[in-house]
Formats: sequence, C-alpha cells, structure tokens
Amino acid sequence: MKFVLLGSDPHTDSFVRAAQDASHEMIAFMADDGETPEVPSSARRLDGLADVVRLTDVGYAVLAGDFDYRAEQALALVRLEPMPLVLSVPLAEKPDVYYELGLYRVESKLPMLTLLPEAAHPGLAKLREWTGETSPQWMEWTLPFDPEQKGSLRFHEGWSWIRSLGGEIEEISATGGDESGGGSQLLVSARHQSGILTTIRWRALPSEGYGFRLETTAGTIEGTFERGCQGPVTLIDRRGGQLRTETHEPFDVGPTWVAEWEALREKRDDEAWHRGLRQIELASATNESLERHRAVSLEYSDVSEQQSFRSIMTLTGCGMLMGLVLVVIVAAIMTSMGVFGNWQPPIFLGILGVLALFCSLQLLGLLFRPAKPPKPSPRDEDSLSHPD
Repeated sequence: MKFVLLGSDPHTDSFVRAAQDASHEMIAFMADDGETPEVPSSARRLDGLADVVRLTDVGYAVLAGDFDYRAEQALALVRLEPMPLVLSVPLAEKPDVYYELGLYRVESKLPMLTLLPEAAHPGLAKLREWTGETSPQWMEWTLPFDPEQKGSLRFHEGWSWIRSLGGEIEEISATGGDESGGGSQLLVSARHQSGILTTIRWRALPSEGYGFRLETTAGTIEGTFERGCQGPVTLIDRRGGQLRTETHEPFDVGPTWVAEWEALREKRDDEAWHRGLRQIELASATNESLERHRAVSLEYSDVSEQQSFRSIMTLTGCGMLMGLVLVVIVAAIMTSMGVFGNWQPPIFLGILGVLALFCSLQLLGLLFRPAKPPKPSPRDEDSLSHPD
C-alpha cells in the first residue's frame, strides 16, 4: 500500500514508522519550512498539493504539518482529489472543517482516520475493563490546560476518556476565569445523554494533581495523571472494600493505528472519525460557554449531501412562496393604479411555471443516497486498546 506524507508531527511520525514496518511504502512527501521528517531516499519531495493530484498510484495520504495550515490543506486536498486520509488532530480550532470533511467522507465512502493518542492509552482500556458494562454514576476530573493557547484548543485534552466512560455529552456549562475565558482554573459541568453528571476542573499549566474519580454502584475508582491524559496514569480501585493499584505507561500507538487503518479500509467504523470530531466539538462548546456565560447544548448528526440538499430546497421553497405572494400584491397594486390591464392570466401562468420548475428540482434528490446515521457507543468493542 503506497502513501504520501504531508507535513510531520510526533503523532504522524509514529504512524508512519509503523506503516513502513507493515510494508506500506512512502512514495512522496511534502514538508513545511524547517521540518525534516524521516523519509526513505526513494521518496519524492513534493512542492505543493497539486503535485499530489498528479501522482497516479497513491493509496492514501497522511496529513499533519503546521497547525495554521493543516485545515486548509485537508480541505484543498479533498476538493482536488478525494482520497483516504489519515489526519493528525486537532485540525482546527472549530469543528466546521470536520463537518466539511465529514461530508466528503460520507458521500465518497472513503475511510478517514483521526490520530488521537489519548484514545489509545492502555490505562483507558484497563479502566473500561474495570467498570465493565455499567457506566459510572458520576465523575469528577482535574485536567491541565495551557492559557497561552487560543480559544477551544485550550480544552482539547481528556474528552476521549470522559466520552468512553460516560457516553455522549448533551450539555456543557463552563464558569471561571476572567471575561476572556482565561484564568488559572475553570470549572465545567457536563451532562451525558445517559444522565451521568461530570465535573471537570481545568488547571492552568504548570500545576499538579491531575486525575479523576469515578463513583460506581460498587464503590470508587480513582486515577492520577503525571503529565495529562497522554502520560503515565495510576489507577486505584477501592470497590468492594479492597484496594487495587495499577500503573500504566503510554506506549507506541503507531502499530495499533496501522492495524485499525487496515481494518477501516475493509469495514467502515464511524468511531475512527467521531473521536476526533467529538474532541473538538466538546472543546469548542466549552469555549463558547465561557464566552457567552451560558450552557451550550450539543446535537450529533452526520452531514451528508442529502441533508444539505433538503436544507437548500426548504430555504428555496420558503423564499419562492414569499416572492410569489409579493409579486401578486405588487401586481394588484399596480393594476389599481392603472399600470396593468388584465394581469391575472400571465401572472397565473408564471406562478405555475415557477412551481413546476421547483417541483422538477426535487427529482435531483434521487441522486443522493441517504447516509447511514452514526451510532457512536461509549463501549464500542472496536475502540483502541493496548495490543497484546
């Protein structure tokens, strides 16, 4: 399987090394200014995205690079030549880019994989094993954020753990900090669709005491992070009057990602895309709640061309009806002023013509097949875990 590398960062470097170990061949690469990615001598250096389109034997593209241009590159690439993508996240500060990429993903049926290391942490896999099929009754988290980061990027960490254990979140309310949403500590309340309540305290770097506490029907499970959700984690199980402690180090997630990518090309898995999308949706909702000083509700749905077509037709139909009413009113006024004579027949025929044209446009909807809605599950057995 041949691929091109567009940019470089630690996440994609791990994937690329594992891909080459699995006999995937890098045939070309494009590096940002100052980047020196490790590439084979046979790989051709590209000057721009247009060069990618000219390649005829590309199986997929791995996209990382400078964050300020990452979203533009991803959108430009799918517009020029839609192809399977492996994406380093976050792509952008807001989820709009993900929605447009998701449209290409759903309609083209091309696989897209988001590289999110915390979702593959072995500590998360063990924690899910401990909690079993029963979700926690409530959760309390203390997580780090960098006040120097802009907007929602400050709150990008931890959501994979929280979603995996509590399920999808339907409402977020954030308080604390100054008027710009800054400050050394922020408090977030999240309500899950399952009814679980989660409290998150974000502490500005540098700080200590990152971790979590889960209250289950059988007792309490606690955990402490050394360097946030991607670093070592110590799990403490206090359920049943016993004390069990385990420490889990992060591992090279590259081989796990490559195995998931190869499986994804054979069978569609929405979670491989949704984990990156949900991460930025929740971070963006947190930032919006801080700025607007109110709770933010979240609704989840895949964007498709069929849904876009229906929205456009609805807006067009409403605008057309209002326009026809306005035309009739203006014609009646002009007739009363003696400007028009017998205006009813031509106006009536014109209205019928416009309605016939609008109805014929509805046939274009047959060109779009309905997309299967996503069914994200917090306990999907296909979620990433530590390889045996």
